[in-house]
Amino acid sequence: MFNFLKNTKQSDSTLGTNLTERRFEENCRAKITKAIQSLNINIEQDLDNTRYGAESTLAVVREIMDIAGVDMNDIAEDEDDIFTGGLFCLILSSHITRVVKSEFEIVSAMAIFNLLFDSCRKHTGEYVPLIINLYAQGVENNREVINAVGQNFVEWIENPTDEHFVKTVGLYHVCKKSIAIKE
Repeated sequence: MFNFLKNTKQSDSTLGTNLTERRFEENCRAKITKAIQSLNINIEQDLDNTRYGAESTLAVVREIMDIAGVDMNDIAEDEDDIFTGGLFCLILSSHITRVVKSEFEIVSAMAIFNLLFDSCRKHTGEYVPLIINLYAQGVENNREVINAVGQNFVEWIENPTDEHFVKTVGLYHVCKKSIAIKE
């Protein structure tokens, strides 16, 4: 007899849960934005989560590579930088996609393609599957380095200080050396 009241309570509960989840997502996205802004980089805020994830990943990886001394105009000359930059795109987008609830595969592919397209246009299609394979092998065989990069990135998002970011840049060099040794 009072089923309409029961249905109203269920829909109110669902609405409350959705609002809570949305606020949480907005808070997490705001943390990422704040960290990126600490690098004097601005990401357009009205992007959907997929584009936001890809552009955020790309901006942070480019900044890491710049501070690490990589000349993006000459990246095609150093495959170790190509693979390390691509690996960092995958690691960082893995975290960002969980936070902003977007698809890892799409976000990471967009970030890698955009990272490499200008300087390695004719070889980008060849590098992407190799970078993904390197990431998959790293997850299985070299978990410590990937976890260290990911953990440091999370710490930087939570507390965007120069100290945390410089550690991430240092891990870029560690990854690059480990990639060079394996070749």
